[in-house]
Amino acid sequence: MILGFLIYLETNWVIGAVMGQDPRADDLLLNATESHIQLVLPAVCLMEIISAFDWKRIERNQLKGEIEAQLRQVTRSTDITDAQLLAGELTRAKLTNDRLLNELFKRLDNYLMRVVNRVELIPVSAFWRTPQSRRQLGKPF
Repeated sequence: MILGFLIYLETNWVIGAVMGQDPRADDLLLNATESHIQLVLPAVCLMEIISAFDWKRIERNQLKGEIEAQLRQVTRSTDITDAQLLAGELTRAKLTNDRLLNELFKRLDNYLMRVVNRVELIPVSAFWRTPQSRRQLGKPF
């Protein structure tokens, strides 16, 4: 008899993997079946992940707006060498910010497809089927 393990994943695990903050996340996702590990993720986490990245897009766009505002200011100082150097650095920062945002959303799409194909999604309704869940909320079963 082969014993297996059940690993319950959550929103922050996927976000960390997409953001490149957990280099071992890919290994777990790739080797789970071979290692007799069952990965599960509540389906609602998919919406939380997408929502979290919508906020990251908002943050990146706010940064882009601030960079553009600063760039407009320093480019007006045509006789100051450091202002022109800063303008070049701000321009590079703006481009890097745009590339980062594009990369994050490509990684998100790719990783979500891999998660959906390798992880068992727990439907939200499964929570309501167990007597213990209903007792926690004070509902009769």
